[in-house]
Amino acid sequence: IPSGMGDASRGEDGEWGSDKCPTWKENVDEAKRIARPDWSLSRWNKEEMAKKVNLQNLLDFGLKEDNVTRLKSLSVEKFRTEYMKEVAVLVDAHKNLDSKRYQISSMLEEFKDEKFYLDDHHTANLKFPDFVSYMESNDDDDPLMIFDCDFEEKSSCKYPYDKKRLSSYPPIKYFAGDSLFEITGDLRPPWRWLIVAPKNSGTELHVDPLGTSAWNTLLAGIKLWAVLPKGVTAEPTLADSCGQFCSSEMDAERGAQGGTRNENDYNLSKETDMWANKWFSNIGMRAARRYPQHRKPVFIVQKQGETVYIPAGRYHVVLNLTDTVAITENFAAEWNFDTIFLTALRKEPEFCRIFYRKLCEQRKDLAQRARLLPNLLHSESKVLKTWINNDDKNDNDDGDYNENEQLDRKDKYNSSDVNLEHNLKYENDDKVVHGENIAMHPDWKQKDNVSTNRNEVVRCDNSSVASSGSCSSGFDLL
Repeated sequence: IPSGMGDASRGEDGEWGSDKCPTWKENVDEAKRIARPDWSLSRWNKEEMAKKVNLQNLLDFGLKEDNVTRLKSLSVEKFRTEYMKEVAVLVDAHKNLDSKRYQISSMLEEFKDEKFYLDDHHTANLKFPDFVSYMESNDDDDPLMIFDCDFEEKSSCKYPYDKKRLSSYPPIKYFAGDSLFEITGDLRPPWRWLIVAPKNSGTELHVDPLGTSAWNTLLAGIKLWAVLPKGVTAEPTLADSCGQFCSSEMDAERGAQGGTRNENDYNLSKETDMWANKWFSNIGMRAARRYPQHRKPVFIVQKQGETVYIPAGRYHVVLNLTDTVAITENFAAEWNFDTIFLTALRKEPEFCRIFYRKLCEQRKDLAQRARLLPNLLHSESKVLKTWINNDDKNDNDDGDYNENEQLDRKDKYNSSDVNLEHNLKYENDDKVVHGENIAMHPDWKQKDNVSTNRNEVVRCDNSSVASSGSCSSGFDLL
């Protein structure tokens, strides 16, 4: 493996002429300090997970438990009507993608001088040869991964800058043009990533941010996935004796039992902070053996060329059983508009302001729907009105706000409950618009229990929003 700085002729000690260059190990150590400043270098392999975790056993386990629906040669219409809200594997979604270019050996030759980001905040990075050296020799408990949303900007040694970029792969027909966030143009949050990951690394249990769905195409290696059942949420629903979070269904069962936490239940307050290798070795195997059938995860052994699709709202965890390369995208699907808009409003208000104005210009039906959302607080309705009134560009009726809409909202939905369930619909200009609203807690100031893994979204609470008006949040992942 070539040493760091992209110069294969330099020795292991980093010597070159009379100058001393850092070795790849020194570059990796610096990247670790930046990625996790609260960890000492000795902390990275303190628990010896590389020795404790048997990846072959986990592969055998995954192959035995794999219970996902695999789809092949499906029409777009059939997928969207029958599978858009279900976890699935698309066998041939990216059959026209040139996977040879994304193999480690090919990328090592083509991008030997390029740095790739190791997180979604553009802090830690490594040159590709340095990362490959690390990938092949590390024994870390939770190894670093390349997680780069700017991979289309990387300069190739083989192709001109404006030709055949890494992001020039063909779109997946089932999701082409399906993201509502596209209307925000260059202001769209990060939405696609290149992921290069060592074996035994992974993504902790998490749900995709801002109500988005995601797909992940594996170009090299093997990944093990677990997707939790529908209804598992970090929303507080029952103040039980343990103070834990789980699904509303399990809350009901627990309530009937006098508030005792069921041991065959997901404890998101703990599991979202658990490394992927530890989760599968403990929770995953236990869930497969002991949980009732309707509470078991969907297990997936993802092989090269397969695309995993995760609909919005489903918690999932991913472990790399081998060194892997993947591309992934998040998108805001219209079927989940209610949750998308409320989540953006409460967690990313600055972006939501732009998004809402674009809706008023280009999707008036969805702008009106946003104003009629039954979960919308009165103060939030005022915010929407302010955004339109302060927009000097809106000099017509496109964004007119009718205060009566706020009063009529409950009548429109025939419900006074702020936690409306699924499959909402309303009439607009003689058209029936269908959507789904995942029940949300009405007080947006509560803490968000989404994982804080460096490769995932960042925790956002009321203090950060209050101080900055926004908080940093990434998209998915692995």
